[in-house]
Amino acid sequence: MPEKLKQRMTDVFTRIFGKDSWLVTHWLREQASINDETTELQDPAVLQSILDSFDGKFSIDNPEFLSIINAWAGVELKGDVPDLSGLNFIVANYVGGEPQQEGDAAFLDPTLWSLFRFFEEAMKTAEGSVYAVARDSVFQGIDDRVRKAAEEHILYAVKDKKTGQYKMKSRWGKLNLLRMVKSGQGLLWTAPAATTDMGGLPLIGMTTASVRQAMEIEEAKLLTLAMETDETGEKARSIRLDEVSLPQVIDVASHIPKVERKQLMREIYFQILTYSFAQVASFLPEGQRGQYPDPELAMLRVRRNLAGINNEGVINVSGGFMS
Repeated sequence: MPEKLKQRMTDVFTRIFGKDSWLVTHWLREQASINDETTELQDPAVLQSILDSFDGKFSIDNPEFLSIINAWAGVELKGDVPDLSGLNFIVANYVGGEPQQEGDAAFLDPTLWSLFRFFEEAMKTAEGSVYAVARDSVFQGIDDRVRKAAEEHILYAVKDKKTGQYKMKSRWGKLNLLRMVKSGQGLLWTAPAATTDMGGLPLIGMTTASVRQAMEIEEAKLLTLAMETDETGEKARSIRLDEVSLPQVIDVASHIPKVERKQLMREIYFQILTYSFAQVASFLPEGQRGQYPDPELAMLRVRRNLAGINNEGVINVSGGFMS
């Protein structure tokens, strides 16, 4: 484990619990044997002990609580944090494991601990509300106190048994999302693939709602969040936030039928999402890039596909990553 991370965890525990507490003593004793291959990071038993000892507010709106969780998880932040002011839609890979057979639980811990690290950074500088759209199984196997601490920032999605598509579970979630969009401030995290297959970076089965909103809402931005795990895929290791340089979309033949225009716009949004996923993959090690083993090639294909749409003379896509 990097010395900087060791010191960060020690500092957080000492500041909150005091230098003489059992927790700090335990951490200092154990840290001598910790290295990159064997760590105590994300040990559920240690988390339970931390939660049992914490006497503050169990909420991720409480900076001390969030700092403790993130010190325990040890997820690093890589790169520089982009501008989080205004309205931001964030797409990301979805890491963990799907149930192997019916009745099995999903293993989404890596996504959850990456999200908590994201929340910590977002709440420092973001304007307005910060939400993540996640399936209700994301907390399976996790101490229920953690679920309750995050519940005001999670908009739950459930799969429609008929269509297989994920939808907001409650009216409360839909209302809060609508309020955020209307305010023009806030962050919404989504995993457009809605699956951890291919490391959460597949080429099929993606939803483009976040891209569409970022493109259609004036001044909105589209960002990516890359979640990196260890080699086993079982432990979250780092996150990286980056902005997508969105192109402009302009009608050059407004007389075309609405159906044709809608189909073209859907294809444009899909191409931009593909570019965004390739951008996520570019920050991940080989083996975690899903169906984007060569991110630069995937980005080039998107540019070529959008150039082909331009040649049809109906809708022009220019600027941004097309420049």
